[in-house]
Amino acid sequence: MSSDNQNKRARSENNEEGSDDWKSQPPYAPNDEMKGKKATMTGSCHCGDVKFEIYADKPLKAHFCHCSTCHKLHGSAMHWSAVMEKTDVLFKCSTDKMSFYRTEDQTVKHELPAKMTCVRCKSPICDEGRGKILMYPSLFDFSKKEDQEPWMPVHHIFYENRSIEIEDGKDKWTGMQDSSEKMDEKAIHGRKGAAGSGNK
Repeated sequence: MSSDNQNKRARSENNEEGSDDWKSQPPYAPNDEMKGKKATMTGSCHCGDVKFEIYADKPLKAHFCHCSTCHKLHGSAMHWSAVMEKTDVLFKCSTDKMSFYRTEDQTVKHELPAKMTCVRCKSPICDEGRGKILMYPSLFDFSKKEDQEPWMPVHHIFYENRSIEIEDGKDKWTGMQDSSEKMDEKAIHGRKGAAGSGNK
């Protein structure tokens, strides 16, 4: 880690930098645009300390991510994320229930982009960018399986870094969608029934 990042990390851990203005803005507090909106869904972390409402019927886009950061932070082979407007999400708890982490410099302050977890149960909650927010639909309170359909991923990103093979007919990108190489699933997996496909 560079000396600049080490100094920034130390200031972050000592809570010496940053403004609290973000606490009065979406998705932590409603703005005028959100007035009158009705929640379409709710969600929470494992322990229930961090609760939120969703105000959209579907995401802007959804994907499975196979990057090494998701492998480490989520402890899984891939991660399901849904890109949303911040005004379509509202957290219904105090921010002291939340913990933030920046992978870029390993600081633990709310400085975007940053990933949020629950302070108590450590459930990953979201990945907040400067313009949009990535919510994790696995935390949503879907009343029935059919409700998941609009939120299901349409492609895989960072598939080159995959830890399991998935033959599902969805687009697969070596990195980010549309800014990296699109992979040929048939060339990758060969015959139908490749490992991890579920087909025999």
